Amino acid sequence: MAVAAVVHVAVAAVTQSVGKLRKDSFMQSVQVSVCIRCGKERVFQKTWKVKTENSVLTYTRSICSDAACQKIVDKELTALKEKRAFHAQKRLHSKNRKAFA
Repeated sequence: MAVAAVVHVAVAAVTQSVGKLRKDSFMQSVQVSVCIRCGKERVFQKTWKVKTENSVLTYTRSICSDAACQKIVDKELTALKEKRAFHAQKRLHSKNRKAFA
């Protein structure tokens, strides 16, 4: 992935590549991300805020603009998550066996 960089462009809605910033007509920086599979620009699906003791955290879920591509990405990420959980559980059991041996 490219390192985030500021794009000095005064043109409205100029989109750059992954990790770069876009300047809108109000000259505010807007983070642009692209799909990891197809390279299309991702759109915001949901934004929510969570209050903590000292601050407010804002979470944003972005998805691929192509619904079929997003389904494939979701399946791949789910498989990866399950694989990581399996190996984490396996490591935990092997540490417990060594502790009791």
